[in-house]
Amino acid sequence: MTACVLHLVNVQPWLSMEAAEAELAQRAWLATTRARALLDANSQPWRLHVAMGDAAEQIIALTGRLDCSGIVIGSRGLGVTESLLLGSVTSKLMHLSPYPGMVVP
Repeated sequence: MTACVLHLVNVQPWLSMEAAEAELAQRAWLATTRARALLDANSQPWRLHVAMGDAAEQIIALTGRLDCSGIVIGSRGLGVTESLLLGSVTSKLMHLSPYPGMVVP
């Protein structure tokens, strides 16, 4: 994967303008720590994108804007609550997306 960049996407729920300005970037940076470390360890180029709103809808919209060839998403989060939330995002994304998708454990 030397000719392309992996786009990491972190979607936060709607925040107030003040909270978004103060916390949005930091929340995304913290949430993607593990993924960024794995990519850096393997010398894979990446870019971080942060959005607010419905996760599946924001990921689909960003995929189109960036002209990506597909979407890779995890099947579940790390904890019980995250697992339920990400599972529903994954399901919605796979049903709504016009782009090819791959779900990884």
